[in-house]
Amino acid sequence: MPLALFALVSFLLLCAVLGHLEVSENNVSCPACRTSRALNAVNSTMSFEVFQYNVFGRPSIVSEDGQRERLERIPESLIHISETIDVVTFAEADIRTDRNELLAQLKNVGLAYSTSILNDPDPFTSILNGGVIIVSKWPILKEAQHVYRHACHYSDCLAAKGVKYARLLKTVNGLQKIFNVFATHMQAWSTPEARADRIKQAQQVISH
Repeated sequence: MPLALFALVSFLLLCAVLGHLEVSENNVSCPACRTSRALNAVNSTMSFEVFQYNVFGRPSIVSEDGQRERLERIPESLIHISETIDVVTFAEADIRTDRNELLAQLKNVGLAYSTSILNDPDPFTSILNGGVIIVSKWPILKEAQHVYRHACHYSDCLAAKGVKYARLLKTVNGLQKIFNVFATHMQAWSTPEARADRIKQAQQVISH
């Protein structure tokens, strides 16, 4: 048995014995990863802490690489990273059921507000949603989006890549401040065509 395969099998067996993982035919889940801890309810200053997270939550037809377990681990991992997070922006949160479960867990840790998923209103130009969503500790007053047009190559053209916007109202000790957050997922790869696409996409962000 190759060393990498032996290591993977050993890890899965150990986790199964410890009760951390549930292995199904199509995926691996981690119910023990769900946390009862929460982010700090109030930051002492008007500083603003934003995390960006590409969760690789792609459909199984694209890849099978532990999407469900990965998303289940995110809320607790965020708390370990920082307890003063204001906003998390996600990319590739493509699968609705997994995304809804993630959003439910994030509410439990204090990230109670979220935008809708970036989605193409024209069903004839994109097969997949854009996978971009903004999740916030603070109320979202307004949201908007733009799906990139005429700026993609290869399989990226199948997804509604674009930019998501949210206007948030943060309140600390009776003081309030508006914050504007933009989240995007641009053209992948390092080819000349991809770099040119990202320039076009950035120009569309600025113009909208």
